[in-house]
Amino acid sequence: MVGVLPACASLGDVRLGTCLHCQIIRYGFESDCHVKNALTDMYVKCGSLSSAEFMFNKTEFSKDEVSWNTMIAGYMHNGIAKEALSAFHSMKFESFQPNVVTIASVLPAVSHLTLIDMYAKCGQLDLSERVFEEMENTDSVSWNALLTAYSMHGEGDRALLVFSLMKKRDVEVDSISFLSVLSAGRHAGLVEEGRKIFHCMRDKYHIEPEVEHYAWSTC
Repeated sequence: MVGVLPACASLGDVRLGTCLHCQIIRYGFESDCHVKNALTDMYVKCGSLSSAEFMFNKTEFSKDEVSWNTMIAGYMHNGIAKEALSAFHSMKFESFQPNVVTIASVLPAVSHLTLIDMYAKCGQLDLSERVFEEMENTDSVSWNALLTAYSMHGEGDRALLVFSLMKKRDVEVDSISFLSVLSAGRHAGLVEEGRKIFHCMRDKYHIEPEVEHYAWSTC
């Protein structure tokens, strides 16, 4: 059965994969680590991340390096770099040693973010933007990297535009997003816009401001 799961993944047929999963449970094979990893990989490649995470997080099942690599690669495959990086740190925290497969999976997220930051620090905002635009998948981490680049150079109008696009496209905004856009707005003298964003942070997103947010706000 394990040999059939990759075929389901290649076809993207989560329904057939789920049927096989039921058979695996019936025959008592689900607790085998290799089977669990194959199931996790199948769900990831079929776009069912919630099912993949459920398999991965089952406490009664053991994990190995392949389990972690499957989940990290799955997050990257689905364009969720933030979760991939989080899983990478959790892997090390739980005393699993990352290998070449782990690094190859997580490197694209790190390299793109590093390039955005590097070009911004060199004053090449146009190149930071180009790196961002060429990313196949973007999440809150990559959007925040671009926001931080604009903040670094006091590009308030562009930071506000990016912040607006994040909300429009349902990208998760967090305390880092707000800190970057408040900083950029303050540098550009956008007092009223900064005040509105600060109050939006508390009233709409229920994010408690920290000292840094107060420092850059005009409330």
